[in-house]
Amino acid sequence: MKIVVAEKMSSSAVNLLREPGWVVITPDQVNGSLAQELETADALLVRSAVQVDAALLANASKLRVIGRAGVGVDNIELEPATRKGIAVMNTPGRMPWLSPSILWDSCSQWRDSFPAPTS
Repeated sequence: MKIVVAEKMSSSAVNLLREPGWVVITPDQVNGSLAQELETADALLVRSAVQVDAALLANASKLRVIGRAGVGVDNIELEPATRKGIAVMNTPGRMPWLSPSILWDSCSQWRDSFPAPTS
């Protein structure tokens, strides 16, 4: 399982995502290569600065979920995500430092049932 955390989030929250056998890519590791990291990622976590559009998702063939740590999903294009079978969720009304772990807990309950992406 590979989780890409595309924007700065609390290190304690990001550490909650770490499980044996899972790889968590932090914003420092992304270093301008977000699209490349998404080629092999299962999950993407963003806040509000990263714009998730069709171009960014074009080669994200394994991606199953995009989580927005915050209210709304206005920085995520829903149509291309839906076409690829990617679930999109957010964490309205939650404490920001807990948002990544809340998102992942929610996603992990259904991660085996997400539809396979289509081209």
